[in-house]
Amino acid sequence: MKRQIVMPLMMAAAMVFASCNRHEEKVPVVTATAIDTTPTSATIATTTIVMNDPDTQFVKDSYAGLLGSIAFARTADVQAVNVAAKAYAHLVANDLDRLANELRAIAGKKNVTLPAEAEATIVTANEEMKRMSGKQFDQRFVQNMAGILDTLIALFDSESKIVADADLKAWTNQTLPTLRKHVAEARKVQDTIAKAKY
Repeated sequence: MKRQIVMPLMMAAAMVFASCNRHEEKVPVVTATAIDTTPTSATIATTTIVMNDPDTQFVKDSYAGLLGSIAFARTADVQAVNVAAKAYAHLVANDLDRLANELRAIAGKKNVTLPAEAEATIVTANEEMKRMSGKQFDQRFVQNMAGILDTLIALFDSESKIVADADLKAWTNQTLPTLRKHVAEARKVQDTIAKAKY
C-alpha cells in the first residue's frame, strides 16, 4: 500500500522538477515523505501520553508530599543549630528538589496538572517547628523528617506494585532508594543530636 502511494508521488515530483527547468522558475519540489500519512512514532506517542486516574492521583499526591518535604527541609537548613542537622537538611532539600523536578517533567509529558500547594499535614508540622529553637528544633526536625520520608516510602512502595505508566513506574523505583537512604541518615543524625551539647 505504501509503495503504491510512493511511486505515483515520485513520478509527480519528477514531472514538477522537469517543468521547473523548462520555465526557469524555482518551484518547491514535493517529496513523498512530505505527504506520507503512515503513522510515525511522534503521532503514536501522542495517543499514549494520558495516564489512568490512579496513576494521575499518585503523581499529584507524590508531588504535594515532595513540595512539603522540601519546604520542611529548607526551614531546617536555615534554623538548625547542630552542624549535622543543618548538613542533613541541606542534602535532603536538594535531593527532594531534584526528585520534584523529575516528577514535574513526567507530569508535563503526560498532561497531568500538578498541585500548587504542599501536603497540608507537612505544612502544619513545618509551622509548628518554626516556633522552636536550639536542640528542640533540631530534634523535632530530624524526627519529623524521618516520619515524612517513611510516609512517602509507604506510598511509593505500594504504588510501585500497581503503577501502569512505564515512565512513572521507572521513576518510582529509582526514587525509593534515595528516600530510604535519607531515613537511615536521619537515624544517625538523631543520635548525633542526642549526644550534642547546646
